[in-house]
Amino acid sequence: MPPVLTGPGVLEAPAAARTAPAPAPAPVDRCPEAATARAVILARSGRGGAALDLLDAVSADPCTADDTAGDVRALRTLVRGEHPGERGAPRAPAPGDWGCALADGPVRAAADAWAGVLAGLPAYEIAPRADRALAALAPSAFRVPAGPWGATVAAAAAVRALLHTDRLGAAAAWSGRLAARAERDGDPERRAEFLVLLAMAAHRQGELAVARSRLSTALDLVPGADAQPWRLTALLTRGRVLALTGRPASSAPPSVPAHTVVPDRVPGHNTPPRHADAVPRAPSPNSLQWVDHLYFRGETRLARGRPAEALMDFVRCGRALRDWDADRPTVTPWRSGAARAHLALGNRGPALSLALAEVRLARECAAPRALGISLREAAAAADPLFRMDLLQESAGLHETAGARLELARTLCLIGREQHRAGDRKAARAVLATACEAAHACGAPVLEKRVRQELAAAGGRVCGKAVRDTATLTARQQRVAELAVQGHGNREIAARLSLTESTVEQHMTQVYRKLDIAKRSEIRISGETLG
Repeated sequence: MPPVLTGPGVLEAPAAARTAPAPAPAPVDRCPEAATARAVILARSGRGGAALDLLDAVSADPCTADDTAGDVRALRTLVRGEHPGERGAPRAPAPGDWGCALADGPVRAAADAWAGVLAGLPAYEIAPRADRALAALAPSAFRVPAGPWGATVAAAAAVRALLHTDRLGAAAAWSGRLAARAERDGDPERRAEFLVLLAMAAHRQGELAVARSRLSTALDLVPGADAQPWRLTALLTRGRVLALTGRPASSAPPSVPAHTVVPDRVPGHNTPPRHADAVPRAPSPNSLQWVDHLYFRGETRLARGRPAEALMDFVRCGRALRDWDADRPTVTPWRSGAARAHLALGNRGPALSLALAEVRLARECAAPRALGISLREAAAAADPLFRMDLLQESAGLHETAGARLELARTLCLIGREQHRAGDRKAARAVLATACEAAHACGAPVLEKRVRQELAAAGGRVCGKAVRDTATLTARQQRVAELAVQGHGNREIAARLSLTESTVEQHMTQVYRKLDIAKRSEIRISGETLG
């Protein structure tokens, strides 16, 4: 039975079919730490139900010390947060409980920060706690019951809380530090996981070259670990980056399957036709990754001119999130996707209803990038008299969040509206800025669309942006100088007391800012640096 809109953005549909229960876990080990570590492994392999059962048993075991039991309860919150289809989203702390959570340790603080995201608490309530949890997860604090991987789960949850509250700079900084720490520890899988989070932050900031580089490194570090959640996230993020850069999937590293056909039917739902997707298999239908997988598939179908199928994917996202009590635009903005699909089908009324509902929910979450996206989608469906106000507010929010790619998209629409209103001069100025922003992000697909709008407004089609070394930071300038002098990344790292990974990040920024592909092209005023 198709979903029915009973109010602004509210879905009424049959509940998803229950999946078969996970196999019962083995009896609890007499060592709580060993049992907890096993539970983390189960959760990371997609068996959230079995992991929760085992953590329950550890908590109930009289041999478990009080401090260990507290961390076990926090890990249980984290597992529920990643697999909300098992028992629903975890309860978020009330505002007055935050201090208690921080006093109980960084794992509890990280767990409550992620629970706050799922509950739709304001970003200004969540982000400071996530920051403090990460600051407390120093190397000496990586002694939770599940060992380093338990601390990794907590740290990754705190970084994701920053990502979903649109604290993109902080998320990128923490991800880089944690990846560098894992590199020093000689732990490639932990490093890969945080590199993926770094790539997600770069993607949201519009640093597509950085995102592509970090994803390539992460996927090459641990080849063949397709069942790991971080790898599935990496493949989905890579699919989004490839769509923006216009690169075919075959450009991916040979060790990573470019596109693999996944089953026609998604567990618990009837339907769709065969499709190619960016992941080697569908995630657990009780996990948030499954919703992200559906949303990505909807985006792909919409881009390929199949809005009816895309709409069903977006609706399934909303149905699952509603059933799990995690229906927040900061988790998955399915209403914006559904609004775009409705507009493509000519259904302006439902599109506007969904978009306005998402604006209301996004305002409650107070995450600027998410709110900016919802305002932009509402503008597309709104009466022309109100579009410019919505778009200008959206642009301001994206600038505040440092989301340059979303800003370029919004500026493109502002320029189009100004052109339609007859203000061609203002339209050309805004579209030129949007063209420069799209080029700086490394998004040729968007840049081409902006150029078409600029040409239609009578403007000169922008060429490549002018780049020189004045755009580099002092550290990037020094790294570039040493690179031109013939030093490799390892030598540069030793000279500047940096990790090799940090040098790679600086070189990626140098290439992007100077719009070049190799070291010999680093030039200023026609002369090579150094």
